[in-house]
Amino acid sequence: MGSDDEGNPVSEQVAARRLVGVLRNTRAVQTQHGKRDPLGVVIDANLLLEGLRDRQLEVSWSIWSRGGRSRLYGKWLRKVSAYHVTAESDSDSAALNFWVPLPKKPGEYVVRLVLSDGDTALASKRSEAFG
Repeated sequence: MGSDDEGNPVSEQVAARRLVGVLRNTRAVQTQHGKRDPLGVVIDANLLLEGLRDRQLEVSWSIWSRGGRSRLYGKWLRKVSAYHVTAESDSDSAALNFWVPLPKKPGEYVVRLVLSDGDTALASKRSEAFG
């Protein structure tokens, strides 16, 4: 939510509008104080970066229905950038975690993670089903 289609940072106002749009489409519960508490899952990713020294890499996610055959629509359609990492040696690693909001519609979902170098996907992985 913090970058445009070319990977350039967006303004705080644009990022805030995007966040409100996603949260509007996120499953939530009412707290005891009458507030909406968004529900989601934490995704953990362990990266082994071999032969990628000094390369600017992006970890992004998208959410799919359980079978992994159809990506969700609306605010969920685009890939979401989770991290930008740079390998500092020829053999590097990183442990990442991030929160993914649950869609309003009940069901089982998977998150697809992609490690990319610009427009080139280097690796991808699907999470276990959740919902």
